Formats: sequence, structure tokens, C-alpha cells
Amino acid sequence: MTCVQSGRDLKLHLFEGRTAYFYAFLAAAISQLGGMMLHQWLVPLSQAAFIFPLFLHCIRSNRPKQNFKLMAFWSLCMTLSSIGLTLRFSEQAGREYLLGIRYKTEMFRWIETGLGPEGDYRLFVPQHLLQFGIFSVAALVSGGFLALVLGAALLNYMSYYVGCLLLAASTKWPLFLLGWPPYAILRVLGYILLAIVCAHHFYYRLLHYSIDRLLIRRFLYYGLMLVTLDIITKSLFAEPWRHLLKALLGNSNLHLTELFKLSSFL
Repeated sequence: MTCVQSGRDLKLHLFEGRTAYFYAFLAAAISQLGGMMLHQWLVPLSQAAFIFPLFLHCIRSNRPKQNFKLMAFWSLCMTLSSIGLTLRFSEQAGREYLLGIRYKTEMFRWIETGLGPEGDYRLFVPQHLLQFGIFSVAALVSGGFLALVLGAALLNYMSYYVGCLLLAASTKWPLFLLGWPPYAILRVLGYILLAIVCAHHFYYRLLHYSIDRLLIRRFLYYGLMLVTLDIITKSLFAEPWRHLLKALLGNSNLHLTELFKLSSFL
């Protein structure tokens, strides 16, 4: 009985205050490094498994605001570690991240030619709505766990693409700051809010966890607003953003057309 109580106390200590942020950092870093030894389908699954205990602790203790802060911090750590691994081990990262090479190739083609779903609302809006539907259903039926899996996969392949942008550039810091477009950040934050909403409803109905209905309703509205803003801002600013990225990459020693031809070998 004492050992069980000690284990619970240790878990509570890990998931409180600054220690919770340290746990989120370790969860991102360890799962990223460990993912290099796993099949690419298992990488986002293992990443979600590392962070899910912290996510669930915040659900059980009915602290959605703290949960949002921690998951946003975890997403940042995941992004930075993915970019770092891509810069250091580009070939391994390409094999590790599900859809990574495909997404990178698609994005390089778009930057060079303007062709592809990234800049055409007629193509990306149906794609975003489908992803939103899958994400929401997955979050509702799994108590948020599958939402973390899908979120990890999204962070991985987008950050891999940003890492490849940095590898292609002679001056890296502008692309480090601008590689992730603002509208994509809105989508990530919106998905975090919606994952928390779905998880609270799941555990409230299944295990009767306490829930702050007013706050969760606000989270739902804010999440939907951010996802909608993602679509609107992407429709308006994707093309100017493409020109900005192309101009920044134009300062590199290697031309974008050559980069696109070489992309399948990275």
C-alpha cells in the first residue's frame, strides 16, 4: 500500500508546476530520438504514448487551461526536436517521419512553381475539412489519445519540411523563423483546444470526471475559430508567403529547381 501511494505521489509531483513542463520536454525529446529505431507508423504512436499520461492527468484534475499550455509547449518541443533531427540526420528523419518526404516534395514544388494544394483553396479546403473530421472523431472515440497520435504525425512531417528548408538555405535563421507559416500555427493551437474538449466529454460520460462546462464550451468555440481562421488566412496569404520563401531560398547557393530534383534522394 505504501509503495502504491509513493508511486501516486511521484506521478503527481512529475505532473505539477515546472516539473510538468520538464516532463513534456523529455517526452518530446526521448520519443523523437527513440523514433529513429522504430517503423515510421509507430513513431507518432510512441510520441503520443509518452505525453498522454500528462494530458490525462490534466483531464482528471479538470485543468483544461494548464493542459492547453502543456500541450502547446510539448508541440513546440516536438517541432524543434524534429527540425534538429532533420538537420543532423536528414536521411534517417526522412525515413522516420510518416509522409515526411511526400510533404516536403509537395511543398518544394509549390514554392518553385505555385502548383499544388497549398496555395489553392479549392484543393486544400476539402483536405483540411477531411483532416478536421478524422481528428475530431478520433479524439472523441479515444479520449484524446488518437488526437495526440495524429497531432504528432502532423508536427513531424511539417517540421521535417522546415528542416529541409533550412538545409537548402545558406542563411538559415530567416527560414527558421518563417518556415512554419502563421496559419499552420493557428491550426495546431485549434487542434489542441479541440482535443481537450473531446477528451473532457469522453471521460465525463465514461468515468464521470468533473468538467467545467462553461470553460470547455469556450475551448470549443476558440478551437473552431482558430481552425476557421487557418483556412481564411491561408486562402489570403499562402501565395505571398510562397514568394517570401522563394526569395529567401533564392539567396542559397543551390537553385530551387535543383533542390526539387534532388528531393527524392534525401
